[in-house]
Amino acid sequence: MANFQFEEVGDARQKSGDTAANQAHSALHAEFMTVSDKGEGAGKAGADQRVGKDQAQGNSDQELTKSEKMLQDAMKQMEAAPDKKAALKQLAPKFEDAIKQSDSDFEKVSKTLVADLQKLKPEMEKVQPLIEAAGQKVSQAFQKDVPKAEQEKVAAKAEQYLGLDAKDPAKKALAADLAKYPNLKGAIDGLEKVIEANRPLLEKVSEIQATAEQAVLDRYQTRLGYAMALHAGGDDVKAKAIYKEAQKIIGQGQDEEEQPQQKFKFKDERSTMRSA
Repeated sequence: MANFQFEEVGDARQKSGDTAANQAHSALHAEFMTVSDKGEGAGKAGADQRVGKDQAQGNSDQELTKSEKMLQDAMKQMEAAPDKKAALKQLAPKFEDAIKQSDSDFEKVSKTLVADLQKLKPEMEKVQPLIEAAGQKVSQAFQKDVPKAEQEKVAAKAEQYLGLDAKDPAKKALAADLAKYPNLKGAIDGLEKVIEANRPLLEKVSEIQATAEQAVLDRYQTRLGYAMALHAGGDDVKAKAIYKEAQKIIGQGQDEEEQPQQKFKFKDERSTMRSA
């Protein structure tokens, strides 16, 4: 077999971020995650997902979780092995242990986050309507003041503006650009005031969200890594089954009956593990 690569790995982090609040547990109130997205999360990029090449080579920019380290170790050995089929027999338990570790961590995190969110619920129920009202004013001003041809560019600037510290020189430049749309600028400033007034609370919610997303991502990427190794070792039947598990975790899995013609593809260029 030649170079094997998964379709959709590139946007896995985005998918897990979009669905993590719901996947983490039904009790991880999705409305809290929404408020966090509108507040502290605005204008800030999430952590890059680390599958495939990044896992095999290591990531010095971010501290890896325990299951990520286990997966990285197994993938490094799989990549270095000249005989992938033989290596799979030896390394399969390591991949499976990484999956078990991610599942165990997920359960522990879920229980903790449920308790944390319950404590924050009374405060969030007061703050959420304020943020939603301010956000609605921004949306209305945006649609009214900004020509359609300029909306994409202006939206990007508005998001960046909200994500910058008041002392950042770039924020002043963005403020000047947004001032071309007075109603929008006023609405954005109003939203920012609400966010700043409740920043400690929103930061707590944002931290909870990030923890939930990482727990979901760990379960996803340990399965994805194992599926890659299975494919390299020639076990495509089990690779497809594990890959399907991974997709379901981030809300992308579908029953075979629903998509009988769907093919199992390996495309992502960042995955470089090769079979003999």
